[in-house]
Amino acid sequence: MTFLPLILVGLLIIIGAVILVVVGIRSPKGEDPLQDRLADFAARGEQASLEEIELSQPFSQRVVMPIAKRFGDLVMRFTPQNSITQITKKLELAGNPGNLDPALFFVLRFLGLPLGALFVYLDTIAVPGSFIDGKGFILGIITDTAMPFTRKLNWFDEHGFGRVWDVVISSKEIGVRKPAPSMYEEAIIQTGLKPEEAVFVGHKTHELVGARAVGFKTIAFNYDADAPADVYIENFSDLLQVPLLVN
Repeated sequence: MTFLPLILVGLLIIIGAVILVVVGIRSPKGEDPLQDRLADFAARGEQASLEEIELSQPFSQRVVMPIAKRFGDLVMRFTPQNSITQITKKLELAGNPGNLDPALFFVLRFLGLPLGALFVYLDTIAVPGSFIDGKGFILGIITDTAMPFTRKLNWFDEHGFGRVWDVVISSKEIGVRKPAPSMYEEAIIQTGLKPEEAVFVGHKTHELVGARAVGFKTIAFNYDADAPADVYIENFSDLLQVPLLVN
């Protein structure tokens, strides 16, 4: 219960940020919502007061956007003019995505700081195994292949797992194949890990031997009969329960 107020505040921040992002993305570029409403009533030949026209606008245009604009204007008062000019130029170069103006951009950036801090905090108090309990894994693949690096990535994409890797170590680029130590050492260099912090999942005896020689912990799946490993699994989904990874 101690954390409930903080969590509620965090949820409000998240909801506010999501609303602002959605509103910013959906805002038609260069259009005035109120002017559009006036034209719509005129086209239908209906008469309406300014208040009725105002109330006919979506909630986002009537309430959310004005609040966001005012908050953005407040933030911009304390922002150096040079920064505002730079952001304006960058938005123009990017094609002004979502019709973002500098004020709304600064609101989104301002909300990003507490939002990021919130997720870091929630991760520290999250129940193990819950959806917000970040695992902190760095995923990589060490592959023996004659294909160029780009072709290998395309092959991964075609099979549905091309965008999950933080690093890809290819024998084509390194110039040697597993179990050469340099294949595993390159993975350590690119991830910034220590050998004892890495876990290699493999199936062939020689690749598991090479990983163990460098200092990796090892998990064998669909393995050769004489494959050496710290842990053996029969189903790939069992990886989620392996103590080496859970702990």
